[in-house]
Amino acid sequence: MTTMAETLKTSAITANGCTLEIVGSRYVMTGPTGKHSLEVDCTCERRLAAHWLGFAGPVVEAPAPAVKKARVLRTYAVTIAYTDFVAGMSMEPSHAGNVSALDRNEAMRKARDLGRDLIGPHGPGYKVSVRLA
Repeated sequence: MTTMAETLKTSAITANGCTLEIVGSRYVMTGPTGKHSLEVDCTCERRLAAHWLGFAGPVVEAPAPAVKKARVLRTYAVTIAYTDFVAGMSMEPSHAGNVSALDRNEAMRKARDLGRDLIGPHGPGYKVSVRLA
C-alpha cells in the first residue's frame, strides 16, 4: 500500500477539481477555492491527509435560506383597570373588548388606543392588559 507522500513523489493527486503536488519543499494544494501549502519536512502523513480532505473534500452546498413562518392574526381580550378613584365608577377591572393583532406588543398598542377612546385623554388613570382570547 502506497502512502500519499510516496504517490506525490511520482505524480500529482486530483480530486473534486483540486490538485495536490510537491513543488520544491512544499505540498501545494490548488483548486477553485484558492491555494494552500504545507512544508514537506514538517508534515506527517496524517496531517497531510487531514489538510487534503479539508481542502478537496466533498462539495457541500449551502443550506437553503430559512423560510419565515407565516404570521397569523390572533384575538386578544382587553381588560382595563382604573387606578384613580372617581365617584360613580367601579374600581373593578372591566372587559373592554377584543382586538386582533399579530403579536402581544401590537395588541397592547391597540388596547391603549381603545382605552384612550373609551375614557378620553383627561379621564381617570387606568391600566390596560391583554391576554389571548
